[in-house]
Amino acid sequence: MFFSFKVMTSRLLLLLCCWTALAKHRDGTEKNAPSFLVDYENDRFLLDGEPFRYISGSIHYFRIHPDQWLDRLKRVRALGFNAIQYYVPWNWHEVERGTFDFTGGRDFARFSRLAESLGMYTLLRMGPYSCGEWENGGLPYWLIANDKDIVQRTNDTRFTSEVSRWFSVLSTQIIPLLRRNGGPVLMVQIENEYGSYYACDHNYNNFLRDEAWRLLGKDTQLYTTDNFPADGSGEGYLKCGAVDGVFATVDFGPTIPQNVDKYFAIQRKFLPNGRGPLVNSEFYPGWLVLWGQREQQLPSDEAMIATAKAMWDKGASINFYMIYGGTNFGFWNGAETNAPVITSYDYSAPISENGDFTPVYMKIRNWIKSIPGWKNEPTNPPKSNEKKAYPTVSMQLMMPIMQMEKARKYASCSASTNPLSFEDLRWQFGYVLYYTKLKTCGTNLTIEKVHDFGYVRLSGKPQGRFVKNFWDKNTTTINLKGCQNGDTLEIIVENQGRQTYETINDFKVFLLSRNTKG
Repeated sequence: MFFSFKVMTSRLLLLLCCWTALAKHRDGTEKNAPSFLVDYENDRFLLDGEPFRYISGSIHYFRIHPDQWLDRLKRVRALGFNAIQYYVPWNWHEVERGTFDFTGGRDFARFSRLAESLGMYTLLRMGPYSCGEWENGGLPYWLIANDKDIVQRTNDTRFTSEVSRWFSVLSTQIIPLLRRNGGPVLMVQIENEYGSYYACDHNYNNFLRDEAWRLLGKDTQLYTTDNFPADGSGEGYLKCGAVDGVFATVDFGPTIPQNVDKYFAIQRKFLPNGRGPLVNSEFYPGWLVLWGQREQQLPSDEAMIATAKAMWDKGASINFYMIYGGTNFGFWNGAETNAPVITSYDYSAPISENGDFTPVYMKIRNWIKSIPGWKNEPTNPPKSNEKKAYPTVSMQLMMPIMQMEKARKYASCSASTNPLSFEDLRWQFGYVLYYTKLKTCGTNLTIEKVHDFGYVRLSGKPQGRFVKNFWDKNTTTINLKGCQNGDTLEIIVENQGRQTYETINDFKVFLLSRNTKG
């Protein structure tokens, strides 16, 4: 037995007169109604009927305390950017099924309105999958808790029915922000880098397109983003990621000019008649860091600026991913196949995690300042945040991790014949303590799979740690020292973050063990 815790005509005339007045500039010339679209024939965007290009930066509202939103956005605007880009992670807004939250730090509409007040539009990525090195790639954990066999990011009706329900709620938040309604949102992205996902399910992509259009309106400009294989060759990812009727964009980091030409040529292969504006939706000035990572190779500032110039000279629009990274608060970090993502999402971005300017920030700003005719000229950067040396902070010991039994009276416990997963317990994050009395005792305890770490005690004495694929390190057997019949076996299982890229059904649990002699 295991235990675990966890007036009709005149009014109409008046309205028409008002509308006519609003449709004119102050000088009496006609004004185009708010709109945003892709002008494929002329390889350009049209914003309110006028040619438009953007230089934008990715900045995630969910990785910034809302009290700091305006400050960080001002720092982005000071570069001369005219847009921002962000994901809307499904699991950030529907932590548990049927309970939605768009308030406080989850009020992305307010975030976009703040950016708009500074002169920046929004490129919004509605998912349902985000990636972004975020817990489970932005997909709610309860999808697999409710149905262990669900196939995520495919046309599996168990998945698409939930997506439809989520999109119907999310769309009510997006519609007032759309450009046709006078708002700052220019384009809406569906999925993310889907071409690199194994499923390559075109029916699923078509479903997302049709649902987005049904809910947001057919005149909403949708887009996709896809990357390239690690060796930079081929168009395979766009073959699975591009969607008929949806504007296809690409992403890549600093590279040589020949590759810029090659990547954009591939993008155009997936645009109608090979025509349309060029876009790099994720241009990387930095990269993420994993727990246990010893070193990181980043592009030089010179290579980054040279590639940005090369793209701009070809007529492209550019989004820097990330321009400001922020923080993975709480347990919201995701994981890669080798290791979990660290709490900091600084990303070596031009604006550091604490809001300081890095040397490359000024180089980007100087480059934008040099662009002839650029309308969103750089502004004076805000002052650096004041630094303070705090005195020694004394920490009060509450409870050693291996003495969690003291917390049992405050926790919800469950009894079961076999160990229940985090998902069975409806426990998304953190830790679960499993404990049982051993009827018989052996020398070695073997657990074939544990997700992700398992800390073992025997009648209060630490025995070791199970490890699942941490930089290819695995520990599946622990020697039980001095084991006796009737001893209490405790295993604290730690969820270090669900995978963000592979999107497997990443259950957090351990499989039944073997307690053997010898």
